[in-house]
Amino acid sequence: MSKQAKPENWRAPRWLLIMSMSLLGICFTVASLSVAWQWFIQRPMQIPESGAVVEFVPGENVTQFAHMLNDKHYINRPSFFIWLARLTGQDKVLRAGEYTLTPGMTPGQLLHKMVNGDVKRYYIRIGEGWTFAQIREVLLENNDLIKTIQDLNDDELKSSLNIDYDNLEGLFFPETYQFIKGTRDIDILERAQSKMDSNLQLVWEQNPEQQVYWEDPYQALIAASIVEKETGVISEKPMVAGVIVRRLDKNMRLQVDPTVIYGMGSDYQGVITRSDLQNPTPYNTYRINGLPPTPISTVSLTSLEAVMNPDDGNTLYFVSKGDGSHYFSETLEEHNQAVRQYLKRD
Repeated sequence: MSKQAKPENWRAPRWLLIMSMSLLGICFTVASLSVAWQWFIQRPMQIPESGAVVEFVPGENVTQFAHMLNDKHYINRPSFFIWLARLTGQDKVLRAGEYTLTPGMTPGQLLHKMVNGDVKRYYIRIGEGWTFAQIREVLLENNDLIKTIQDLNDDELKSSLNIDYDNLEGLFFPETYQFIKGTRDIDILERAQSKMDSNLQLVWEQNPEQQVYWEDPYQALIAASIVEKETGVISEKPMVAGVIVRRLDKNMRLQVDPTVIYGMGSDYQGVITRSDLQNPTPYNTYRINGLPPTPISTVSLTSLEAVMNPDDGNTLYFVSKGDGSHYFSETLEEHNQAVRQYLKRD
């Protein structure tokens, strides 16, 4: 039985045309969205060559963050960023903080950083041989830290840090410290104090046979601060420590200039005069016996190790050669000759 032929003037019903057009429109839209989606997740964000920093504020959600990225023209489809975070489940585990954007970074890479908490890091350096006044100044000048110590005097600061010593000098370990936004200046001090405590205790406990030189770890710290200020040559540090130990053992005054300079404070203008050496400050080791009452600077690990492992030679004197190193002598006569040679003094 043959099929019935359609009339030559047959037309599809209007509803069928509308449905067909709608389906074509949907297919086109889906295809366009699919292409746009792939383009969005694969194409790098529009980050300037110099990079950028954005902040995911505590309490903020991914929608707010996405619109911020759009407002700054780093992305152009905030809804895609939102769905990318939601479809991968990352929207629930994003960590607050500042994030560094670099050229070539994709939205997925940014979300990965935010899930891992790979926040922007800042750095501050506490130098070897610094006084606490220098540390305080550097902390207060750093605009990335929250200021909490600027109105505290030393006694108030000692109380805040639970420090029992009379002086803050030498209690903070010299190092470059990382921190993130929201860190307080006192947080850096607490970390530096903790690291100094740990290093000092470690060196002290590792050298029990050398504890005979010092009454306690704090006294070793005082001696180490003198070593720190006297030489930057690591190989010389045990030699300087040896001179200090032997002079103390022989009841000889240390007669070291850095302690005099520290005791002079702001009066020091680059030159030590004869009257300065005669001025009986608690730190003038030309006038006092033994060690000064406190450290005079920050102390590196190598200086701590030096005073716990002092050179066992016979030298009692040293003088700068002018190139950062020193000449060590066993006798005063030899020392005076070295002074005339290296300092050109009569």
